[in-house]
Amino acid sequence: MKEFQRSLNMLVVPKITDVTPSKFIDVSKLNLPKNLTYANPSFFESQRVHILLRGDMFYELLQTEQIRLKESNLILQNSVFGWIVAGTLQDVGNKSSFQCNLAIDQSEVYLKKFWEFESIGIKYEPKCTEEDNASEIFKDTLCFKNDRYEVSLPWKRDWKELKDNFNVAKRRFSHLLKKFQSNKELFTQYRDIFQEHLDKQIIEKVPNPTEPVDKPVFYLPHHAVFRKESVYTKCRIVFDASSNEVGQLSLNDCLWSGTNLNQNIFNLLIYFRLNKIAILSDIEKAFLQISLSERDRDVLRFIFTSENLTICDSALIQVYRFKRLPFGITSSPFLLSAAIKKNLEKYRDLFPIAPQLLDNCMYVDDLIAGTDSVNAAFNVSLDSDKIMKDSNMHLRKWISNDATLMKLWEKEGFSTLPHKTSVPFSFFPF
Repeated sequence: MKEFQRSLNMLVVPKITDVTPSKFIDVSKLNLPKNLTYANPSFFESQRVHILLRGDMFYELLQTEQIRLKESNLILQNSVFGWIVAGTLQDVGNKSSFQCNLAIDQSEVYLKKFWEFESIGIKYEPKCTEEDNASEIFKDTLCFKNDRYEVSLPWKRDWKELKDNFNVAKRRFSHLLKKFQSNKELFTQYRDIFQEHLDKQIIEKVPNPTEPVDKPVFYLPHHAVFRKESVYTKCRIVFDASSNEVGQLSLNDCLWSGTNLNQNIFNLLIYFRLNKIAILSDIEKAFLQISLSERDRDVLRFIFTSENLTICDSALIQVYRFKRLPFGITSSPFLLSAAIKKNLEKYRDLFPIAPQLLDNCMYVDDLIAGTDSVNAAFNVSLDSDKIMKDSNMHLRKWISNDATLMKLWEKEGFSTLPHKTSVPFSFFPF
């Protein structure tokens, strides 16, 4: 409460103090001890206050010695800085004194100012939240090119504040080269992944990386993560957009993360269990199916080399950059979810069930849904496949299970599967 009161006083008092003392003091009329070292030898002259100390700090500076002058109300107090002169003096030339006080109840105004002070300049404005800022940038910059959605990164800071992070990325890559030399398989997996990305135009080489450009530039360190349980991707290359040089901003520091557009996982699992037939699927390399605007691609640069492993330590560094949206950027989950929802809006009038099911049962890039019958599951899978393919986001099965589908279909009373047996979903009975 004392801290609150002190902060409040700082706000409501326009000036803490005037010059002190208020006017010149003739010390010749005072019997001041001459053998003392004063904290301020010219204390008798009107001077501006240079610093204010908290009360607890002030008393730690005081020492025990104290002298009271008999001829006046002055007190000499010893401190770590020397002797301090304090007290009052009677003004002989002016016997009259006047004092005027005015009290106005403005507690609500003062409290508002206090909380604004505590927020360090960050004011709550309902139309300027992080979620709204990211959403507005998404709406203003989203476009559809070459059968893909193209997005721009939602910047919250001036990109000129962002340093390129090249030295950090180069040091991290040097450590990675040492791993390559002792682990040929790792190098081969890395090289194959990047070659596939080049073939599919997910990444591209930067021809003149040292040439200045009038747009943001940032280099992403990367490393490999292995997932033995994964059906499709055993090795995944993870890019670190939170890395930064000491005292500098990271790329993630400069971007809005956006709102969480995913369904509540608890509600999603409950709905999943309420159906007779479970439906499972996911979007193949979902993040990499979203194109990135030309202006933002240079903040997704990274270092690699395609030279032989034997000369890898001395090979020339090749700089690449992403043309698509990689996982690891703080705003990537929001941009992916927002693009999916935008895509679903186009099909709500064409398909009665599939857009709603995809909207309600998608969690990032995984679909966890269900229906009451195999026939309904099969039909909704075909519609969903069509909806997602139109934006180059391909659904895929987790497990090849045509035999399982056949058994389920026979239980429905049919002897053969419909004309298209290859569906991008896995069906399981509960």
